Amino acid sequence: MNIESIRLKNKYGELLIEPKSVKFAEEIYKSILQVKDARFELDKDTKIFSDEKQEIEYNGRPLFYESQEIHFTFIPDLPYKNNEYSFYLREEEQFKSKIISGQTHLSGSINFDSYVGFTEFKIRDLSLQQDIFSIKTEIFPQKLDYKNDFKLMLSEITEIIYNLAFDYFKKTYLMTKPIDTSQKTLSQWFVILKYLFDNLIKNTDFILKNPNYKIVALNIIKPVSQVKKTDKKLYKWLRKNKKYLKTNNTSEPTILNRYSPSHLPEYKKKLSYDTSENQFIVWGIKQIIRKIDRLWFIFYSKEKNLETMKKEMNLLKSYKMRLLRRLNDIYFKDVGDFSNQINFSTVLTMAPGYRDFYFHFLLLNKGFTTPTYLQKPDNFIEFEKEGYSNPFRYFFDAKYRFEREENISGNNAYPYSPPQDTIGQMHRYRDAILEKSAGGETYSNAIKSLGGIVLFPYPKNEDEFKDCNFYRSIDLVNIGAIPLHPGRENKLFERFLDNIFSKSAESNFDSMINYDRREYLKYLREISEPVLVGMIRKNENKERINYLYENKKFYIHKTESPKAFLVKYVIIYNQKNKKIIGYSKVKKIHLGFDKKMVNPREKEYIFYLLEDIKKLGIDFTLEGFGQSGYFYTNLYVFNKMREGKEKEILKLNDFYNIRMWREIKNIDTDCKIIRDKFIVDQKRKDVSVVKFKFRYKEESFYCMQNKEKRNIFYIGNNEKYSENKIEFTVGDDLYSFINDKFIK
Repeated sequence: MNIESIRLKNKYGELLIEPKSVKFAEEIYKSILQVKDARFELDKDTKIFSDEKQEIEYNGRPLFYESQEIHFTFIPDLPYKNNEYSFYLREEEQFKSKIISGQTHLSGSINFDSYVGFTEFKIRDLSLQQDIFSIKTEIFPQKLDYKNDFKLMLSEITEIIYNLAFDYFKKTYLMTKPIDTSQKTLSQWFVILKYLFDNLIKNTDFILKNPNYKIVALNIIKPVSQVKKTDKKLYKWLRKNKKYLKTNNTSEPTILNRYSPSHLPEYKKKLSYDTSENQFIVWGIKQIIRKIDRLWFIFYSKEKNLETMKKEMNLLKSYKMRLLRRLNDIYFKDVGDFSNQINFSTVLTMAPGYRDFYFHFLLLNKGFTTPTYLQKPDNFIEFEKEGYSNPFRYFFDAKYRFEREENISGNNAYPYSPPQDTIGQMHRYRDAILEKSAGGETYSNAIKSLGGIVLFPYPKNEDEFKDCNFYRSIDLVNIGAIPLHPGRENKLFERFLDNIFSKSAESNFDSMINYDRREYLKYLREISEPVLVGMIRKNENKERINYLYENKKFYIHKTESPKAFLVKYVIIYNQKNKKIIGYSKVKKIHLGFDKKMVNPREKEYIFYLLEDIKKLGIDFTLEGFGQSGYFYTNLYVFNKMREGKEKEILKLNDFYNIRMWREIKNIDTDCKIIRDKFIVDQKRKDVSVVKFKFRYKEESFYCMQNKEKRNIFYIGNNEKYSENKIEFTVGDDLYSFINDKFIK
């Protein structure tokens, strides 16, 4: 976009402003064309002229942009040609005039880098000691819709700020540390003070109604005749203060042999409000008053005839008077000086009034500066999945820029993609964090355990970004980029968050490269370890239960399945009352016969010698399990059942339907498990077909496992399942699958 030069004139001379051309994304360019109220305010005697030296009106279009070089040239008129000049940007001198061929010239360039918003240019005549040009204008971004997106972004930040609370900081953290804000300008401080002042006054008034105090012992020296009460330390005090001792007269009582005291200490206790917490409050109020005085003096030294300036000065005066009244309160006026050193105080951080004053005072003085840290991202999400103590982590780094078309190259070339250096930075972030957090043993296994996402303002339709390598790389290496644009739907980012939170822990492990997989491997081991669910039939109910508890034995028919001899636990199910009545760890397994058995029909059985039987009373209906005397589950299912969290999980019979169930549970916690019939193969392996019913976004779904290929499921809408079922492979992204195939 070619930007025309701006020619300004007044009685002091002519100022030529030449902004360098800039390039925009198509969508940003369209939004800029809609702006007709950009700020460009001049002194009343300064006019705008065309190159043909015709006076013209400003059309309201944006003139200046971030990262744009702007060149200024001022040539004074003859009466002022020998004067000295300086160019100022927001009261900071940028460059000075030079004399060339006997004529004064003021020339130089500025660049706003990545800053946007309102600003002010001035040319100051150092000889006349006055400003001769003053331009209040607006710097627009090149990558955001400034009038809409930027304001929405500021609004969101403001909302976050005003919802800050101590409880939030107790529960969450950023892996960052604050930067030094001591150079924050007084004008910024004043803006924050306006928002916080009423709260600070309320906090102080609450403190004055319930001030913190301490009890102090006073030692007052009085003539002996006025002393009413002394203490045990009297003699010690007299030895140190002999000036109060006099030689005895015969008519006076003697003490310490030849002397008697003229004065003695009288000890009293009283309340004192001179506590370290009150010292801090008084000190904080005085700090605010000092800054108010400095700011008022700055306003006073400028143009006092401006109505806005008068209002600000009156507001400052009002603030100061309200604070002084509270400093002169009876509870504060005798409080001592604050030493700038305070030990941890529960009063200051927890007591009503004190806590709030402390919080608002810190906000006022530290400001709302975004934390930064070497090799740490802007935002960090850490979450846990049930059954796993190690957390999953993703970090997000916001970059308000994208790669220009003329700069893209290589395999990752894509119009308006995030700058390639930001993706490299993601890898450095990840490795730097792991080096500190993972530790020696885990680090070698977890070098790529974190997910890292660059967030940036992609200017086009976000659906087009799906084809970018940086987006596809999220599935491949868990690092990439996603568009995030204030004021837009941001569906890709929303889907990404829903996806990582809705995945089961197993899917999260699979999506991360070389994650610390010890807990995952533990889960796989538990899935493979058989647990026997033994049923006590209705017709032998009482006798079998008596035999079980009297002999601590459970037996089944002899089988050739090796799984029968690997059982670690036995779960007891009472078919009569449809309850799981207990479980026990297996002490020993052997083949044999026992005369005490109930109605034996064979010569040899498999016996499980049990340890102490733990009693349970879990209601459970074994629909779809037939009349078999037992079936196998696994240690993972057993542990879930024992914890009392998931009794229905006993209906699942292999790794794939357990994992599928966990995936569906993240979408619908009330999903139903269905078993139509109990099917076992020749090795007594349960190969029954498992089905699930669940709901998502107000729609019903039906899911059925393939009998032969156990990792394959068929998913369809509940009402028309046979017509619209689609094959799904366990391990794929279920959340995205359902959204892409069924949700419109």
